[in-house]
Order: sequence, then structure tokens, then C-alpha cells
Amino acid sequence: MTSIRFKSLFDQCHPLLLLPQLFTFVPRSVMEKVLDECGAREQRYRKLPALLVMILCIVRHWFSHESLDYVQQKLVGLPALSVGVLPRLWSADKSSISEARYRLGAKPLECLFKQVCHPQTTPATPGSFRFGKRLVALDGTVETVADSLSNAAYFGRSTNSYGDSAYPQLRCLYLVECGSPIIFDAGIWPYCASEKVYLRRLLRSLSDETLVMMDMGLSSVETLLGVRAHGADFLARVEKRWRLDPLSHLADGSFLAEMVWEDAPAGQPNHLPVRVVVYTLDDPQRPGHGERHRLITSLLDPQLAPALDLVCTYHERWEIEVTIDELDTHQRLSQQPFRSQRPVGVIQEVYALLIAHFVIRCWMLHAAQSVALDPDRLSFIQALRVVRDSLPLPYFHFPLGFHPVLCDTVAFWQIPPRDNRINPRLVKRRLSKFPRKHFADRHPPQPSLPFPLTVRLC
Repeated sequence: MTSIRFKSLFDQCHPLLLLPQLFTFVPRSVMEKVLDECGAREQRYRKLPALLVMILCIVRHWFSHESLDYVQQKLVGLPALSVGVLPRLWSADKSSISEARYRLGAKPLECLFKQVCHPQTTPATPGSFRFGKRLVALDGTVETVADSLSNAAYFGRSTNSYGDSAYPQLRCLYLVECGSPIIFDAGIWPYCASEKVYLRRLLRSLSDETLVMMDMGLSSVETLLGVRAHGADFLARVEKRWRLDPLSHLADGSFLAEMVWEDAPAGQPNHLPVRVVVYTLDDPQRPGHGERHRLITSLLDPQLAPALDLVCTYHERWEIEVTIDELDTHQRLSQQPFRSQRPVGVIQEVYALLIAHFVIRCWMLHAAQSVALDPDRLSFIQALRVVRDSLPLPYFHFPLGFHPVLCDTVAFWQIPPRDNRINPRLVKRRLSKFPRKHFADRHPPQPSLPFPLTVRLC
């Protein structure tokens, strides 16, 4: 009798789930196709079918302050009421949701990310193309995860002079379209993984219309040769130890040089012609004032890409830092580690977070295009709030349609052009005076008697 009741609720409520906030850019048909390809479909009728769990994993990152069961109520409450079913009959408790997440696994979310998250801008989008190339940036970050034995064994911890880090950490590498900015490729590895080695896997997403920018911590001859092998161009900052002897000087102040990969495998190219731009900053108030900075690029024609334009374009790489800040500070809440106690759940969380960010950024891009504005001029925080608060709206009628209404609301929250300012990388919070908490301290002995029974008057 119970299974029949669940089947009836599934048949009635599940097709009525209206979520154009997500399905506009992550179609339901694509999600179902991914579930079939990954073999993640449920074997029997459940309160939490695989499609609903996948949606829940993504939408939860619009509600970082809330619990999973609360987010599920937000999703299924109105569809259940529309067919005369109390939401509590359709909802599940926390343990059931957790079990459903692990039953789904990380592979469907990873495949979904790779299928839907792609560059979205056109040459008409402000700040998206330079020198006829799409601007993308490559960088990495470190995230904390829940302190469990399995997470610590898989991801590892960072170590310094004070000891091991309080939480296990993972390393993420992102490839970001600067004009959107949208993350369209990513990799997740243990903390000990080398960024310079694993970032080469992200080169698979480059094409001949791409100009990829990277900081000097990621630059290597092998990586730059890999960029060129995929037909893309690069603009990278390099360290002082790199020897770049001028072969010929150009009219714009740059010069041509050649880089050599001495450890190149047999049969692979080991010489890379580059153009070098050396510059300083003539402003005592800016970091790096008076220092010599060096950029190298595969754009060898000074007529196509003048030296000053290259220097100014390289500063667009900062868009990837803004994107990481959006993920950590405003969407995920960086003071909290990823919640999952097992590595598969952590990886699932990361890919779901990236898809949720992709959807918000797509709405911002469409809203900016509707009012002929640079996407940088729209507030990410307000766009996140608008999408989050609009979950019940599709169940009401809009004469103009839901898409124009949501775009207009997102476009309303404009921010001024960015000020000419900097923020030093300083930390105000000092080290704690309390002893460090170790894994053995997570479950200390608990009182055996109620407090009143322990009181002894003297």
C-alpha cells in the first residue's frame, strides 16, 4: 500500500515541478539524459527520484544558509499543494536525503557540468574578446572540506610551521570566460596535487579562438606548448629566473625571444617563439611599483596586439579572482567547509556549486544583454537573491513571460563602474589563544547526570 501511495505522489507531483530558473540553462531533458548515461536512475518509485536529487544538489547552493530538507520543501511544496497533497507527505528527512545523494554519486553532476557549462559570450559582449580572441583565464584555489577520516585520507591537509591545517583541503583548477565570467571547465584534486601538472587537463577546452591568461605561478614551457598545440594563444606573466634573450626588438618596445623545453620527450616540439613585454608601474600607491614585470605572449604581431594593450588586457585576468570570490564568499560561505563526510559527496558538492554559479551568471548575462550593459555592472549578490526568491513565481501567470520579468529584475540591480582602487592582502584576525582541536577531541566525554543532580551546596 505504501509503494502505491509513493507512486501516485511521484506521478502527480514530479511532472508539475516548475523551475525555469534552472531549466532555462540546464534543460530537464539533458539532466535525464545524463542520468541514463551514468546508470543513475532509481530502480523503484521513491520520494527522492534521481532527477529530484540532482536538482536538489544544485539548488541548495542558492540557499547556503539553509538545510537540505528546507530546500527540498521549497522545491516540492507548491507542486504538492497544487494536486491536493500535503508537502510533508512528499518531503524526506535529512538522513534520507543524504542517502539519496550518495546513491546518486558524483559522476552525474560532473557529466552534467561538462555538457551544459560552456562559454556564452559573443564578440558583441563588452570585455569578452580582444585581438579577435575570446579572453579566458586559468587559475586555481584551495577549499576546505569536512574533517572526517575518509576526507583526510583522500584529500590530505596542508602543513606549515604551526602544524597541520584544521581541515582537510582540496585543490580546484578553473578555466573562466572573462567576459561572463563563467567557469566552463574545472578539475578537482587532492591538496598535494601539482597545479602545474594537472592544469594541462583543462587545456582540452581551448580552441583556436581563445586567448588564455595565467599568472606566473602556473606558467611553464610545457603548459604553454600545450596551449599552442590546441590552437589557442596565451598571455602569461613569468618569473624573473626565466631566461629570455632578445632576438629582435620591435617598434612598440617589446621584443621577440625563444623558449626551450630541455626535457621535452622525443618527437615533441621543444622550441616556442614568444613576444616579451617588460614594464613597470609609475605609481607609488600601487603594489609592485618600480618592479620590472614581464609578460610573454604567442601574439607576435605588434600591429595586431600593441604592447600597452597586452598589459591592459592581462589585468582582465582578475575576473577569475572575482569569480572565485563569488563562489566562496557570497554563494558557498567560505567560513564553512564543504559538508560531505566522504570524498564522493565533496566532489558532488563542488560540481553542483559550479552548475549553480553557471546558472546565476547566465541570468546576469541575459539581463545585461537586454539593457545593452557590461555584465560587470550587475550585482552578483542581488542576482543570487532574485533567482533564489523567485522559486514560487513560475506557478503564477505573467503576461510578459517569466524570462523577461526575471531578466528585468536582475538588470535593475546595477552597480557603479569599478573604482580605481586596491586592497592590500593583509589579515586582521590573529592566531587563536585556545589550544588546537584535534580529531580525537571531536567526541569528548559527555555529562552522565542532569545539571541539577550534580549540584552540591556547600
